[in-house]
Amino acid sequence: MPFTDANSVNPTVSGNKKQASDFRIAYQQGNTVIKYMHGDYKSVDSLRFCSFDDVSTGSGFERNEFPSISHFVSYYNPPANIFYSPIITWRGYRKYIAEKKSLGER
Repeated sequence: MPFTDANSVNPTVSGNKKQASDFRIAYQQGNTVIKYMHGDYKSVDSLRFCSFDDVSTGSGFERNEFPSISHFVSYYNPPANIFYSPIITWRGYRKYIAEKKSLGER
């Protein structure tokens, strides 16, 4: 799969039966990044990846792990116009260091 290496772990795949050739993949890259790819079938024997994004940028977490991906109906105007969009969730961690301040004596 393009854009992956030995540090690409915890893949999750989503598709829908209404748009059978359309699928989405999310995965964890190392311990800090969640990646997303949209793909479809180029031909019977090959896949085409149409977009590639780092969806965890700006999340505020130092560690981003265990992604999960699903589809939801983002636009509905039957019978021809039904669009499905991905929703990606993951577990994020950040360090919280509490400072203990002491008040000086008066």
